[in-house]
Amino acid sequence: MAKIDELAAKVEELSALLARHGIESPVEAIPATDRPDYIPHGSIKHARLLGLVEVGKDDETVTLSTFTSPRSKRTFRLEDEMGALAHYPNIEPEKAIVLVLQQKVNELELAPAVPEDAPPMFRPTVVY
Repeated sequence: MAKIDELAAKVEELSALLARHGIESPVEAIPATDRPDYIPHGSIKHARLLGLVEVGKDDETVTLSTFTSPRSKRTFRLEDEMGALAHYPNIEPEKAIVLVLQQKVNELELAPAVPEDAPPMFRPTVVY
């Protein structure tokens, strides 16, 4: 039994040494939807992440421009309108805001999809 205890102590010592160097045993992967930082595509949280604010009928916020989606008929405004000028600095602010709004609303409403003819993901293989 002394030999087993000695081996167990050695394994613990080596595990601690590896941990001190930042080497840990791999953790089991969890699905992305189960992660605490997961944000569903098209959700209210996703809109907030993009800097979009949905404009309600009774919203009286003063804004330079809004955009109504032709798909969902929802109206949005930018949380930071002047931030749009960073993307389009040489045009009128109202036009820059509309362009950025269109892009962000499209990002919110159109879920990305993998084409049917997409090549398989990279799988490392022995080359030599």
